[in-house]
Amino acid sequence: MSESSIIVSDSLCGMPDTVEMLFTLLGGPSIRGSIALDLAPVTWIHPYGAISILGSCRYLRQLTRKPVRLTGLQTHIHAYLRRIDFFKYDPETVYTTDLFHSSCELGRSSSSSNVLELFPIRTSEDVYAVAARARRILTYWFDKNSSYNIDKIVTLLAEACSNIVDHSGDTGVVIVQKYDHKHYVEIKLAISDLGRGIRQSLIAVHGELSNTFTGYIEQALAGLSARSGQKGGQGLGAIQRIATENGGSLYIRSEMGSVLAQATGTVAQDNLCFFPGTQIAITFRSLSAF
Repeated sequence: MSESSIIVSDSLCGMPDTVEMLFTLLGGPSIRGSIALDLAPVTWIHPYGAISILGSCRYLRQLTRKPVRLTGLQTHIHAYLRRIDFFKYDPETVYTTDLFHSSCELGRSSSSSNVLELFPIRTSEDVYAVAARARRILTYWFDKNSSYNIDKIVTLLAEACSNIVDHSGDTGVVIVQKYDHKHYVEIKLAISDLGRGIRQSLIAVHGELSNTFTGYIEQALAGLSARSGQKGGQGLGAIQRIATENGGSLYIRSEMGSVLAQATGTVAQDNLCFFPGTQIAITFRSLSAF
C-alpha cells in the first residue's frame, strides 16, 4: 500500500487550541497504511506543538502499526526537533528521511539553560529525575532571589507528571522551554500521554459524574481526585493556581473536551475530535527576570 500524506498547517506555535487543526486531520477515513506528516507549511513549533506532533505520531502508529514519516521539514524546524530529541524518542514511531547538514545542528549541553528535551515519563523515578533536572536548569532562568518561582514551577511539573504515572496507564512525555520577553520570562511546559484520560480515570473511582468531557476536566480542576481515598498530590486545581497567578495559563485537553484556564476565567470546549489520553500546556510567567 502506498504512503498517504497529511499536510500539517502552520498551527504548532500559537495558542494550544490552534493545534486542534492537527487533531482534526487524524480523524479522516484515509488513516490506514503508511502515513507521512508533511510539515512544509510549519514555520515554528512551541512545546505543546512538539508534544502534539509526537502524540499524533504515536496515535497513528497505534492505528496503522507503522511508523510515521515526517517530511517537508524546514531546516530550522528540523534542527529544533533534533535539539529536543524528537527522533530519539522512538524510531519505531516517527522518523524522517529529510536531509540535514551537521553544520545546522543547534548547540546543547546537559545543563542547558533554555530547554528540557522531550523526556519519557513511565515511573515515579522518572518524575523525580524530571523535577531534579528542571530545578537545576531553572537556576539559570531566575536570579538567586527567585527561588519561590523555581519551587512553584518544579511543583507544577512534578504534579502533572505524577498524574501520568498514577492514572494514565501509558508512557507520557514532557518538555520545558524558556522564552525571554521584554518585561518578563515565560516558561512553557507541555505534557502528553495517550492513556485513559481524565473522564475514565474519574469514572473508575466515582462513577458517572457528567454528560460532557469538559465536565470531568472541570471536576478535576475543582479538586476531585482519581486517587483512592482522595489521597495523593495537590491536583490540577493547584496547578491552575500556580500557573495563572502571574498571568500564565493552563490548557487541558482530554479525549473530546478541553478547558483553558487563565486569570480572567476559564473557557471550555466540548465535542472536539477524539484524541486519546490527556494533553496539557502550561505557561508560567515571572516578572523577575534574571
